[in-house]
Amino acid sequence: MRDRHGIVGRYVETTIARGDGDDRKEAVEACEIVACQATGENGCWWLLVATHDGFLIEKGPARVRLVPDQATEGPYR
Repeated sequence: MRDRHGIVGRYVETTIARGDGDDRKEAVEACEIVACQATGENGCWWLLVATHDGFLIEKGPARVRLVPDQATEGPYR
């Protein structure tokens, strides 16, 4: 069983843009947080999330929404 402490390994929903030019489409997808970064004097958080097909994307915490673990009723963290 996975250790569920902290935010790494949690699932989030975020808007992902796919395609180029006129074929570019945006949709909300479930992604997994694989790393957290704190930068600058104020400790600004950035999340590195992995899409279901293996792309890594950097997002700020305001651009993601935690989704509950399907095996439990929560909590998220």
